Amino acid sequence: MIFYSLCTNWGKSNKESKNNSNDEALNKAVLAPNISKPLPITKLMKRIYTLIVVIIITSTLQAQVFEVNKSMIYSSIILTNGVDLLNQLYQDKNIEPYNTDSLALLSKEDVFGLDRTLMQPYDKKVDSFGTALTFASLASTAFWSMYDEPFHWDNFLVLSDILVTQITVAHWTKSLTLRGRPYIYFDETPDEKQRSKDAKMSFYSLHTSTAFAAAYFTYYYQANTVKDNYVIATSYLLSTSVGLSRILAGEHFLTDVLVGAVMGTGISFLKCHYWSADDFSISIDSRKLSLRVTF
Repeated sequence: MIFYSLCTNWGKSNKESKNNSNDEALNKAVLAPNISKPLPITKLMKRIYTLIVVIIITSTLQAQVFEVNKSMIYSSIILTNGVDLLNQLYQDKNIEPYNTDSLALLSKEDVFGLDRTLMQPYDKKVDSFGTALTFASLASTAFWSMYDEPFHWDNFLVLSDILVTQITVAHWTKSLTLRGRPYIYFDETPDEKQRSKDAKMSFYSLHTSTAFAAAYFTYYYQANTVKDNYVIATSYLLSTSVGLSRILAGEHFLTDVLVGAVMGTGISFLKCHYWSADDFSISIDSRKLSLRVTF
């Protein structure tokens, strides 16, 4: 009897210990997710803190890409604007719009083969869209380079010099070549558009040259600072879209767009290198700390 009683008590105690261990395991399983997984708000706060630190660091990091002689660049911009004004006077005095007889003599067969294959009738919506893309290209270029305190004014002057120069060169090229736009070869083009002086200003594409000039400026600036390939790719995607829109709108031939891209890039290349800083420098400035490294 005593042996049976001991065995019974041992069995009960062993069963109770198993039940207790099972309860403890169940409690751990229930509580484990709450303990091991951080709250979502904690992850979010960490990301916010990281983003704030990155913004603070990048906002104090500055790069002098251009070293501008203010009197020289002001003179360049004013002089170039004067030359562009002379072009307007030249157009008013020497260029006449198409008339009925001159339009009747036009033939698509006279257009260069590849240009003739891709020429399109006038599309006002695509024309407006291409103009909007051009402004978007300029806005993105300004956004990524003008925040660079205290060098943003130098960046702005160089970009202005590039744009004014390439606009003047494009205007004079248009005035001297007097190539008719693609839409004049299509009967559905509005008569007032065919008979405007602008109908003779096809070569080369000013929209395209402007967009590619801005794209190269972005490339040059990014290559000498943060090297953000996504910004560079976006800029060239915008400029390429501008060129394509000019063809689809019936405003330009393919050769107009290709030459515009080359001219815009070339002028921007020359200006960027002309105004580039002799010593590339990076500085980190704050109210309490000033550190400058030049190399």
